[in-house]
Amino acid sequence: MAIALSALLVYVIWAGYGEAMTTAKAKTSDYAAVLEAQLNATLRRAEADLRHQALHTPLDALSEETRPRYAREIEMDLRAHLVDFPEVSAFSIFDASGEQLYVSNDAPGERANIADRSHFRALQDNSAALVFSEALIARRSGRPAVVMARAIRDERGAFRGAVTALIELEYFQKLFQTLGVGAGGNVAIYRSDNFTQVLRWPAVEGRTNVALPPDSPTRAALAGGASRATVTLDSAADGKVRIYSYQRLQTYPFFISVGIARGEVLAAWRQPSLLAGLSAMMLMALLFALLRRLAQIGRAHV
Repeated sequence: MAIALSALLVYVIWAGYGEAMTTAKAKTSDYAAVLEAQLNATLRRAEADLRHQALHTPLDALSEETRPRYAREIEMDLRAHLVDFPEVSAFSIFDASGEQLYVSNDAPGERANIADRSHFRALQDNSAALVFSEALIARRSGRPAVVMARAIRDERGAFRGAVTALIELEYFQKLFQTLGVGAGGNVAIYRSDNFTQVLRWPAVEGRTNVALPPDSPTRAALAGGASRATVTLDSAADGKVRIYSYQRLQTYPFFISVGIARGEVLAAWRQPSLLAGLSAMMLMALLFALLRRLAQIGRAHV
């Protein structure tokens, strides 16, 4: 009987361990899926707005000389794109030299020039219709952002300017903080084309725009174009083992990473397991005491 009770106890504890790990994996996977859907919806709407603006901005408006004639109408159109769209802080239109001609908001500050920005040069130098910047600090707002930019071209395909959307990284940072990943957990956005970090919570200084090593387990988990993965990894940075789920965006070059510390998951499992073990030990002790007493009574009547 003692062996049977011990086996039952081991089974209950092991089943609890398996359930705790399964729940944690499902939790990270669900969080990653929700964030992927949110980011994908943001980028889809921003892309549609950029396409509309690129197609409907008169080529004659893309110069400093004609700007006063078009400013009121175009900037009203740009502001309309921001309605109920907190993920984007501004839409702007730039001429072929990178000079900002029109902007959706009335924030103080001089108009920016982005001729030196890599995403703008990418639009100038090739036929790409849509590009994303690295994580950067916006020149007018001073806040971290990713720029989504679309080229404006004439009928011959010549580059005439660009329309941009500033994707607010602080919006997603605040969203990350609402997730229950625990003190040892983390949430991040990475580029899926070069595996550079775009945003992470909690933030780690010096990691933004830094690529994961070629032998990174994260790269391996998403090898071959896998759209999602859940793995358990030992972090080289702090030595913690975490359960990670990844979710790749299908249309845009990003993926979501959500991690929960395994130690915190097991801490929640250990307490009921310890109570179950103590209860079983007490039950067995009472059972043995009862059996011993019954044996003594039996001998007394012989």
